[in-house]
Amino acid sequence: MNKSSALKLIINSAKTYNINLLNNNYLFIADNGLYLEVYFKDVHFKHLTGVETYLSPSKFYKNALDSKLTEKDIDFKKNGTTQIKLNILESMLNIQKSSKIMGVYSKNNITNMLLSTEKLVGNINYCMGFVKSDNSPYYVPNTVLKDDIRNITVTKNRILCIFKKLQKEKIYD
Repeated sequence: MNKSSALKLIINSAKTYNINLLNNNYLFIADNGLYLEVYFKDVHFKHLTGVETYLSPSKFYKNALDSKLTEKDIDFKKNGTTQIKLNILESMLNIQKSSKIMGVYSKNNITNMLLSTEKLVGNINYCMGFVKSDNSPYYVPNTVLKDDIRNITVTKNRILCIFKKLQKEKIYD
């Protein structure tokens, strides 16, 4: 993937993020009575892309959403994770449709030990990682992974239903 195609994908993904996730809470309910409540803000989008940039997370998202992001604003990480994340980003932005399993992230090998995430939601092809937000009861997204969720979680729970609401609303649909 070159910078030009990455830029187009990021801009399109920002628009999808705006429609599907921005300022929304999602409640994932799994078997065994387990649940995970997450929320999405503009500052979370940049990290999901895996790009390096001098722009703040909010400015990065705003520029992408307004189609003002340029190739000079982005760089790929040398470890190859940017391309991996970008290849699955569009699918993960439809998390409410593609997620079948949730679990606790396993740090059972060297690769996993380098990633700091707590909970995963996804399927056998890719998943999104979440960490607890400071001073909040919610988790926030901090990564997307191209991996079978069953292989990188300590617990594996089938998602039974997913509820959505705007952050300012009190009741889920």
